[in-house]
Formats: sequence, structure tokens, C-alpha cells
Amino acid sequence: MQKVLPEISHFIIPGGTITSSYLHTARVICRRLERSLVRLFKTKEYKKYSSLIKYINRLSDLLFVMARYANFKSSKKDIVWKS
Repeated sequence: MQKVLPEISHFIIPGGTITSSYLHTARVICRRLERSLVRLFKTKEYKKYSSLIKYINRLSDLLFVMARYANFKSSKKDIVWKS
């Protein structure tokens, strides 16, 4: 999916199609889980589960690409954040 998407050099604002919005929402939930796991692993001895954080991070990346791809397939352009 990422190979057909235009390259990005700015932050993307979530939005576009309904499918993309659902995927962005799932990504936000995934990122929240990731932050919670990092906090948990810093306070307790759960080092053997640290690969879980990597998995959740990659899942978040996948959801981001899928959201962009959903917009791309529907001819919706990414909304670029401007400061």
C-alpha cells in the first residue's frame, strides 16, 4: 500500500473518507495502548514483554498507512498540517 501512496514530508491531519476516519480512530486507540504499555513497563519488571510494544507500534504504523490508502483509493488528498 505504501508503495503507491505519495511520499509525505509534513504531518497529516486525520480525515477524509469514513473508512479512513475509522482507521485513524483505531490508530489513536492503538497509540494510547502503546503509551500505557511503556508506562507500565517502566514501573514494573515486564522486560520479557517489551516486544509487545514494538508490535503495537508497528500496528499503529499499519493503521496510518491503511487510512492514507483508503483516502487515496477514494481520490481524497491528504490534509497537510500547516503551522
